[in-house]
Amino acid sequence: MRLKHKILLWLFTQLILFFGLSWFIYLLFVQKSFFKIEKEWVFSIASEVIKYLEVEKKRSELLTRDWAVWDDAYDFLTGKMPNFPKSNLNRETYVNNKLSVIAYLFLDGKVKAGGFYDKKADQILPVDPVWLKEHYRYYRSLYPEITLQSFYTGLSFYQGVPSIVSFYPVTDSEAKKTPVGLLVMVFPLEGEKLDLIKDIFGLINIDFITFQGKKIENTIKLNEKGIYEILISLRDFFGNPLGLSFTVSKKIAFEKYLEKFLLVQFLVLMMVFGVFYFHMRLILKKIEYVKSEIDLISKGKKEKITLKGEDELVELVKRFNLVYSLLKTQLEEVNKATKIYQMIAERSNLAVAVFNQDEKLVYANSFWKNFIEENLEKSIFSFIDREGLEKTKPFKLCFKTKTGEEVCLSFEVIPIKEYSLYYLVIGYDISYLKEEMDQLFVRATKDQLTGLYNRTYLEDIIKRIFDLIKRGQEYSVIFVDVDYLKDINDQFGHLTGDRYLKAVAEVIAKNSRAEDIPVRWGGDEFILIIRSDLEGAKKVAERILQGVKEICLKVNGNEIKGSVSIGVAKIEPDKSLEELIFKVDQALYQAKSEGKGKIKVIV
Repeated sequence: MRLKHKILLWLFTQLILFFGLSWFIYLLFVQKSFFKIEKEWVFSIASEVIKYLEVEKKRSELLTRDWAVWDDAYDFLTGKMPNFPKSNLNRETYVNNKLSVIAYLFLDGKVKAGGFYDKKADQILPVDPVWLKEHYRYYRSLYPEITLQSFYTGLSFYQGVPSIVSFYPVTDSEAKKTPVGLLVMVFPLEGEKLDLIKDIFGLINIDFITFQGKKIENTIKLNEKGIYEILISLRDFFGNPLGLSFTVSKKIAFEKYLEKFLLVQFLVLMMVFGVFYFHMRLILKKIEYVKSEIDLISKGKKEKITLKGEDELVELVKRFNLVYSLLKTQLEEVNKATKIYQMIAERSNLAVAVFNQDEKLVYANSFWKNFIEENLEKSIFSFIDREGLEKTKPFKLCFKTKTGEEVCLSFEVIPIKEYSLYYLVIGYDISYLKEEMDQLFVRATKDQLTGLYNRTYLEDIIKRIFDLIKRGQEYSVIFVDVDYLKDINDQFGHLTGDRYLKAVAEVIAKNSRAEDIPVRWGGDEFILIIRSDLEGAKKVAERILQGVKEICLKVNGNEIKGSVSIGVAKIEPDKSLEELIFKVDQALYQAKSEGKGKIKVIV
């Protein structure tokens, strides 16, 4: 039998299986009817659980009322019964009434007495002030003016435990006097309480879930274990969505009605499969033979597959032998060319590597292997525009080699799209150019005497500082003027004056962080741009002032003590550098006019 007929036989078998499975799927419509019935039953359980919670809320409200509408509580809040907490707010009260929090508050929300009963530690701890303030604030938003009718009960969480929270105004036992305070009681829904709810309604599990303002829709879902998962929308103490989640087992075991049908279907399918397997085994025997022949070819033990017959598989084997012969010839030519290219790459002074489309290294010459590590290879691909490979521009990377030597390479990425995508990456050593650029940068931006940044650098970078301030960052400026520099130059000479300036500059640099910008602004003037508010800048200025005071230069038996005057100001956006210097110069002028060696902060 030809392969075509065998495939037709296989399709016929699959058709029989299809009809059998179709009949099975049809039966699922019956299951859907049962599911609809069970869905209504589950929602009725949810309705009963909600009613039970409402009853619990009412019971909690009544118990809170009993403790709030009480002469002893009224007298206690008016300062007449100091022993009230000791005799009433004790461990037995919390345990017997199944409470976690009792708190008597004044009308302004301040706690008069009460606490939180920690079951694990078996002790009464202070009530969480943040939790209490949050709930009190919402209660007062409902009742700006507290009267005898200003009571409120709702669902909330205390320390992650779902609870019923009840607020009730405190008054006398006859409920005639004006409220003098509030009673807050928290009834936790955990442990025995949740077990009782599960036992009453036959639930497997029950939980409360917060959704942080998101809308909740009532849902019911049957999971893989045959258990219904239900989510019901409630409202919490603050009126926000609160999910009531519970699980319940299936009531109707539909599967038992299908046992006989499945058994019959299984027997029929086994017969069909047996016939199908017999015919497929004959086909697979030939395929296994071809596979073993291919394995021998891959190991170099054979040159071609030999298979007798007239079916399509024999024709396929003949085509395979022809293609394999052509590929072998072409592969030998490729190997020869590859060896030539590798020899050229190895003898060049360039870093050369080839990566596949998955960014894995295929080839690298000795230069690449000796200098470039794996983490740097990953960095290279961050520069590649994969949507427009031809648009990828050459880029520069500076790094330390495996030997610790710092080098800079200019990389060029060339996409190769012959059979699949490859990346040819070529690196040119430009370390000498970086050294020259670094030297030029230092000459252009650094003051030769002090080593600090010069005025030109500050004028170039100040716009970037203003942009950062507009985005919300805080920067301040410290203007340092060296006192008595002219006198030192006149008395001891300019070389001594230069030593003096360098000593002051060292103090400023020592008190600067990496992100700060120390600048020599003029002859005896220094500027420090600091990322900080005024308070932080003032502290840095104080350290600079103290450090300068510790300078002591000995010249020809004389001692020169350090002294500077400092102005401090906050850098504001939408200001020019000239306006900034003018503002901080005013503070510096005040420091000078008060006797020098001072710090003045201008707001």
